Amino acid sequence: SSGINAEYGLGGLFIGPLSDRYGRKPTAMTTSFVLFLAMIMNSLSPNVYFFLFFAILGGLCVGGSLSIAYTYWAEVSSLAHRALGVVVITMFWNSGMATSNGFALLVLNRIGWRIYSVIMSLPAIMAMMILFLLPESPKFLNRDRTNDSTKLIKALKRKLTAAKVSFNLDEVRILREPG
Repeated sequence: SSGINAEYGLGGLFIGPLSDRYGRKPTAMTTSFVLFLAMIMNSLSPNVYFFLFFAILGGLCVGGSLSIAYTYWAEVSSLAHRALGVVVITMFWNSGMATSNGFALLVLNRIGWRIYSVIMSLPAIMAMMILFLLPESPKFLNRDRTNDSTKLIKALKRKLTAAKVSFNLDEVRILREPG
């Protein structure tokens, strides 16, 4: 359990910045595809070393996908719905973990771990199909425009001040990432 949690944490730590650089959607799709491949390769593992390598790679991808899901939801949802969305993501995540463990207990001895690994790769395919339908995060798409917006508002203030029009810059809120 601790190893799995470490994989998820490291996945979020390493894959999260990739989504900041390349976008939420492409990074999540790539991560889902790598997870799918890792699960398939896991089912074909000739020895325990390959099995562990692909299991760790899959765990890193799951952790990265989860961090992207939280970030994406926070960026596309309104403040009123943000907390509910985080709760729903967490509930689905935990339900999926419990269901996969229960499924393993029921069928692993009958079908074997190789077929089980192939079956467990299917949610990654479903995630890719869902991601294909979702737009890129608007906040990510506008990340380079924050500085332009700030310059535009300040230029507007100078022009309005020169024209003797009252303008209170404090009423204009510019949302910007720290740093």
